[in-house]
Amino acid sequence: RTKDVFGPPPGKQLIVFIDDMNMPQVDTYGTQQPIALLKLLVERGGMYDRGKDLTWKNVKDLSYVAAMGKPGGGRNSVDPRFMSLFSTFNITFPSKDSLMKIYASILGGHLKGFDSSITEVAEKFTSATMELYEQVCISLPPTP
Repeated sequence: RTKDVFGPPPGKQLIVFIDDMNMPQVDTYGTQQPIALLKLLVERGGMYDRGKDLTWKNVKDLSYVAAMGKPGGGRNSVDPRFMSLFSTFNITFPSKDSLMKIYASILGGHLKGFDSSITEVAEKFTSATMELYEQVCISLPPTP
């Protein structure tokens, strides 16, 4: 745009997706440096250029969407002041029955038009996949 203003072309919006927002490690001072930089960017609408004179660079027309899991297994708690800059939604993990129905209907849709001997196996295949997933979750828990 200009020398000190960055962003998408005028009249456009850019949506920035931040995945695993709570993954950065907490340093000795109790902060997460990437989160501190994101807080500055979201809250103040820019950041300092680390060149000679530390000039301020504005960032315009950006929206932020983020996702993260609950703390534990390498995930850390995020600064509540940073979280207050977002609208927060909690989505619980679906039940086993719901997952079975979701995956069976997806697989059934993909198998339409195949021979009946193949479409009949869809339910069993979904059950076996779900059992494998459960065993993997038990055998390989998240570690820090």
